[in-house]
Amino acid sequence: MKLMTKEVEALFKIIGSQEGSSDPIVVAHFFNPCGPGNWWAVEMYYVIRKEFTTGELELESSESIEVEPAEMNRDIAGKVLDVIFFGYVSIRGDSCDKWAYFDLSELESLKCPFGMRIVRDIYFTPKRISGICPKAIENPLPRVEVKEHDI
Repeated sequence: MKLMTKEVEALFKIIGSQEGSSDPIVVAHFFNPCGPGNWWAVEMYYVIRKEFTTGELELESSESIEVEPAEMNRDIAGKVLDVIFFGYVSIRGDSCDKWAYFDLSELESLKCPFGMRIVRDIYFTPKRISGICPKAIENPLPRVEVKEHDI
């Protein structure tokens, strides 16, 4: 099963940034089918490799890695290397649960017991985090700018 589809990507773009919301909308739910582990994603960002030229004669070229939010009507200028989500992460269901950034490639690489992998809840419909995991709104949403060195 694909963790990311064009339909899910479109939902993230439609809902857009939820910065400042005390009860954001969860767009996608990923989980461990063999035990504890839930990732409720509320925002999505693209990790992009951009190429640009320098100098008058444009003889030199260089690359940079940037992070751009998924927004409607915004062209992606460069090659998408990965996707980063922001959401509520509950690995053990205890005091370690927190708001955090997590990336698609990491979710895809995690292996569960019995040879299974992390899956996306295909029956999930977007809803407020308070209706899914009430303790998530008890913890304030941290806002840390994603920087190049965090990638």
